This record gives sequence, structure tokens and C-alpha cells, in this order.
Amino acid sequence: MTDPAPILDLIEAFRRSKTMFAAVALGIFDGERPKAAELDRLLEACASLGLLEKRGDAFVNTPVADEYLRRSSPHTLTGYILYSNTALYPMWGHLEDAVLEGSHRWRQTFGLEGGIFTHFFKTEEAKRDFLMGMHGFGMLSSPKVVAAHDLSRFHHLVDLGGATGHLALAARERYPNL
Repeated sequence: MTDPAPILDLIEAFRRSKTMFAAVALGIFDGERPKAAELDRLLEACASLGLLEKRGDAFVNTPVADEYLRRSSPHTLTGYILYSNTALYPMWGHLEDAVLEGSHRWRQTFGLEGGIFTHFFKTEEAKRDFLMGMHGFGMLSSPKVVAAHDLSRFHHLVDLGGATGHLALAARERYPNL
């Protein structure tokens, strides 16, 4: 019999993601501790995921949570996590329909005809949080994207729709001639 561990891991994966999504949404990594009947269970779950560490009766952020899950961190991913929780996660619940019909799930999930950006980013704070989350995500991925392509023969780079410019920064760092 083959090892079922990869399959079991995939079955359980959404629970781990949803635990982190809930903790970020509740501000747990920013030091907020809302009064809730099941808060201790959520804190224990975050500790089991390596996001919090229990010290006596208190929980503290692990280094990875402190760097990526605090809203005030320059490397925060919270905006992207919140977007994943409120927009992407619900739409993935309709993956079968998306595959069968070959279309997006905005209407089925949210009752929207058009794009979801205007729906989810109505406030400046929501836009900023998402942009900072994408920036944090881009700061992690852009160096890898740039490393996958030889840009040494080029002297100019245009990053259209580059948000905070993380891709252009990574390219300039790797290829100073740009």
C-alpha cells in the first residue's frame, strides 16, 4: 500500500489555512485578544501551526508570524490573507462549476456581475491593506521571477501595473545595468 500522507495533507490543508485566516482577521498577531468563547482553541491551533508560542499562560508570536502576519510589519501579508479569506476562499468552493462552465464564480459566490475589486476595496484602508499584502507577497516572489529569466542583455525595463514596484526593484538589484 502506498503512503496516503500527501492525500491526507491535502484534505486537511484548508483547515490550517482557515485557522490562520481567522486569526489574522481577528487581529491575533497584532496583539488583539477578542472576548470569545473559543479563543483559547484558536490560539492553541495557531500554536500547533507554528504561528504562536505558548509561554506560561500567554501566547506570543513566533518570528514568522511577527514578520508576515502583523499589519504593522513592512513584510506583512495580512492584506493578501484577508483577501484570500473573503474573496478567494469562497470562490474556490465553486471550483467544480468553474471547471465545467469555464467561467468565473463572482456571481455565484457574491451575486456580482462584474469584477470583485470594487466590491471588496470600497475604502482606502481596504485598498492599502490589500496593496501592502500584495507588496509583501511580491517581495517574496519577485526575486525568484527575476532569477528565472536572463535580463542581462537589456538596459530598460517597464513594469506595467507594478503596484509598489517590487518586481522592478528585484530586477534592478539582480541586473544593475537596467
